[in-house]
Amino acid sequence: MVRARREVLKIGSDLAVDFANTAYSPGRTTGALHSWSDLVDFLELRGGVAPGDGAVLRAMGETEARGCAAAFAQAMQLRETIRAMLGAMASKRPLRAQWVAEVNQALAWGSGAARLVRQDSGWRLGFSPGSAGPLRALAPIARTIADLAGVGTIDASHLGEAMQLRRGLPEA
Repeated sequence: MVRARREVLKIGSDLAVDFANTAYSPGRTTGALHSWSDLVDFLELRGGVAPGDGAVLRAMGETEARGCAAAFAQAMQLRETIRAMLGAMASKRPLRAQWVAEVNQALAWGSGAARLVRQDSGWRLGFSPGSAGPLRALAPIARTIADLAGVGTIDASHLGEAMQLRRGLPEA
């Protein structure tokens, strides 16, 4: 958990942007996330899931190892889709139907509910995923990119240096 927490780049309040930025990690060509456990650590650190939900997801890594490995692979695909979507939004290009379909699929895996969770000295709206197995962990990320896509464009400065300078935005 310590390694993943050190390597995760926090840009701001958008979980999807920070997830996209996990594709870059200093000294690593594979990025900051290498396992199901790293993904759960990231989600907890960024407030994508509450600590109690994170513990349940982490335990799934032991009891549903194959499902968690498949969900992690799906998360890496979703990360590439999000990077492509952010690049398109930053350059004011239309989103591809395939990207939207992938995000909608991840949203469906969540079927949970919003709830208030403590953040620093106050509260914020968080997401408690449903019980659809390990894939439910991807729903909070999908929800944040869906919110950004609803706006339609994103200021490239909002993406942070990691996406803009170190790795470049993927072409649509």
